[in-house]
Formats: sequence, structure tokens, C-alpha cells
Amino acid sequence: MLDLSDEALLDYLFEHLEPNPDRDECPPRTVLMELAQRTRPLSDPWWDHLRTCSPCRIDVRKLGRALGIQAAPAGSVWAPRGWAAAVVLVVAVGLWMWMGTHVPGPVAVTGDLRPHALTRGDQPLSLAPPVVEWPRQRVRVTVLLPTASEPGSYEIALRTSDGRSLATGIGDANVRDFVTRLSADLDLRTVPSGLYDLAVRRTGEEWQLFPIRIE
Repeated sequence: MLDLSDEALLDYLFEHLEPNPDRDECPPRTVLMELAQRTRPLSDPWWDHLRTCSPCRIDVRKLGRALGIQAAPAGSVWAPRGWAAAVVLVVAVGLWMWMGTHVPGPVAVTGDLRPHALTRGDQPLSLAPPVVEWPRQRVRVTVLLPTASEPGSYEIALRTSDGRSLATGIGDANVRDFVTRLSADLDLRTVPSGLYDLAVRRTGEEWQLFPIRIE
């Protein structure tokens, strides 16, 4: 490893830390592109996913290179060489691993929408009995979509009765055991407790609403 360039050494470390060979709960390519372009805020939950997923880190790094985005200009004080680079890398990796063990990750929650009829986006449901209850935390949701829902890229949002979105996320839905499962991250920490509409749609299609309670 001592013979590797700085770039190759970073690639090696990124590839072997936190492997995720099955690409569980990975974002779609559009999200990876936005992460590579650094257009998403640091509060975006997908940055937390990068911290725990080696394949996505590699993809974002490659996309950044393809877009001409580099970590530092060649020859600048931020692009050290030799042993200085190794020291920087060791410190960076140590900090990365410390964050992985000390920063709380999102809470895993589920929501089963299969028994419930779909309601289109122009019909708020905040006064209906909730079919889903989630905590006021950063959550990694697994939603069992209604029967016959198509797989693909989905958007999910927490809305007030007047249609305002308080939290949004993007995820992929896959069919497993004849059930379409949507995985996405939402940050509900600033959402007041109460009843809301859970809005879900396959990208490019109409929103579908389900009543939800946040505690």
C-alpha cells in the first residue's frame, strides 16, 4: 500500500471500509450524482448512507472525477504527498470510523400500506385514522406498498393537511416475496407530533396519500 498514489490509496480504503456487496438501501443514480456535485446539504440523510456504504462512496468518487470535481487542486497545500499524505489519510480514516461508532444512525421503522386503499393527492387524509406511526427522529423507513405497486424510483413526503411538505426522501422500491418494498430516509426530528399525510409516488406519477401519526 505504501507504493500506491494518494488517489489509489483513498480508493483502496474507501472500497474496503464498510462493504455493502448487496447494495442494500442504496440511493438511485440521480442522488449519487447530486452527492458528487455537492448540491445536497450536509443535513441530507444520504450523506449518512455514504458513511456506511463503500460501493456508494466509490460511485460518488468516480462520478466526481467524471465531472471534473476534485478534492483539491494538484500541488496545493491541501494535496500533500508521501508520508504527509499517509498521515492525513490515517487521521481521516480514524475520524471516519469514530463517527461511524459515535454518531447515532437513523432508526429503522416500517409501514404496511397493503391493506389500505389508495387515495389521490388532492384528497388530504389528516383527519382519518392513522395507518402508520413513526417517531420524531431520523428514520430509515421500509414501506410495504399497496398490492400491484410497480417497482422503481419513488418519492416520499410528510405533508400537512394544506399540502406543505415537512420532510422528503427518495428511494427505490423492489419486489421481494411478491411484496413491493420501498426504502428511504426521512428526517422527522423537527416535525411536531400530530397527524399528517404520508405522500408516496412513483417518479413521474400521481401522489397517493395515507394518514400517519408522528409521535
